[in-house]
Amino acid sequence: MKTAITLTISTLVSLAICEGIVRVLFGELFAQRPGFYVHDAQVGWKPEINLDHTFHGDDFRMSIRTNNQGERLGPRGDNPADTEYLILSGDSYTFGWGVDTHETLAAYLEELIDRQTGGGVRVVNLGVGGYGTLQSYYRLQHFVDTHATEKIVAVVHSHVANDMTDNLKSLPYHIGTRKSGSSNHVNRSVFRLVNFINRSIHSRKRHTSAPEGANSQPEDVLWAFSRGQRSEWPETVRILGIEFAGDVITAEDTDEHRTNERASLTDLQRDLLSLGMKRINCAVDGHSTPIFYQSVATTPGWYDEEVVALTASAETCGSTVHNLGRFIEPSSFSDPILNAHSGAHYTPEFNAFWAERLFARLVEADIFDMRH
Repeated sequence: MKTAITLTISTLVSLAICEGIVRVLFGELFAQRPGFYVHDAQVGWKPEINLDHTFHGDDFRMSIRTNNQGERLGPRGDNPADTEYLILSGDSYTFGWGVDTHETLAAYLEELIDRQTGGGVRVVNLGVGGYGTLQSYYRLQHFVDTHATEKIVAVVHSHVANDMTDNLKSLPYHIGTRKSGSSNHVNRSVFRLVNFINRSIHSRKRHTSAPEGANSQPEDVLWAFSRGQRSEWPETVRILGIEFAGDVITAEDTDEHRTNERASLTDLQRDLLSLGMKRINCAVDGHSTPIFYQSVATTPGWYDEEVVALTASAETCGSTVHNLGRFIEPSSFSDPILNAHSGAHYTPEFNAFWAERLFARLVEADIFDMRH
């Protein structure tokens, strides 16, 4: 009996010491936190609702607040009803990956709009990390459907070169051949040692199970859903009014590296990108809302040319469509554009610069009621 008590005490002391070591070495990295991206049956994943938390990556932190729709909020908080909205659509560059609440493109743009118009227009950040054009359409359509009586002064969608393959990666979710689900591989425990062990095991499993030559990096600690296994492509793929044979999908369509080496889109990549743009244009049908497309500053020139051409040919559904192209050259900004940490996205300073340039283009298009 005495031996068992001694062993128990020794074990508890050892665990307490290990817990302390994890806290000292890793700070808040393995602290208990809510889920971040959660699974969604239609688009695969989306941000968790009603977040107000500081998330810690391996070497960076970012404060994130979301509303009851999972839209990232800026310093002014939630978007009230009976107001005018300007919508930003896109992926992690739009979302503001790696920067705090007040450092996103949306936050800086809203500040400029408020200063020049006297308020009344709120910027809605619909950006989600990893989204392609099709996922962005579904997210925009949901917003429009749930805000049928509010005025949308403009939609600005940002193109990034990985959209071409992200559309193929998200396609199985849209057609129901891949199911995402909840994941337990997040920092759920109050004990940071437990979270450290869980993540280490999960990362090791991903590394050892990855096929040769595949990206074996562990899934980001901020993601909180499982991607699930994709079944075989169906004989006929049907999505949003178009269909094509499942056996036409090849590695040329799904491999981003090959596409960048080729410096051109495959027919299928082009068709899906065009479909996403058409649906974005049609999502605001009846709102008399102008649509603006832009390519982020680090987009390769060949991809920007593809987007410009598709903008000119895509069905507009009566919307006025503008393509701003890659209107910011990286060389026009004297400081570093990308964060030095593993967030690997734009710095707060560049986001502010981007907002100023974008705001100037929107003013030129005369979409605001300038009250000052």
